[in-house]
Amino acid sequence: MNKSKEANIPFICYEGKLIVIDGEYKLTSTEVEFANESITIINNGVLDLASNVEPKELYNKIKDIHNFGVINSNDKQSGVIQSKMKTNKGIVGNAEIDDEEDLIDNDQSNQNVIANMNYLKL
Repeated sequence: MNKSKEANIPFICYEGKLIVIDGEYKLTSTEVEFANESITIINNGVLDLASNVEPKELYNKIKDIHNFGVINSNDKQSGVIQSKMKTNKGIVGNAEIDDEEDLIDNDQSNQNVIANMNYLKL
């Protein structure tokens, strides 16, 4: 991210296709595969990468990522995401980890665990 010397305003330069995410967005393998140009992502919301998006394809098509939100990906995709990250003021998580199972497995006191089974989208 560059800053203007006169007004101290940050700005992001990009080339190719720009994807700006303010809500929830799922990046599919088809979208990545058939993109005619490089992709720059500005994430202010939640970006989910489909599990079938190939890391090599991501590496070849993604130009830059500016993350101010949450990015969910698997381990191999996460490595590519980290290498393409220009701004990271958000969270990069692993979509393969099941938090509810971790809560139950880590419950050493044999107490009951209440976990969220779904989410509410407004």
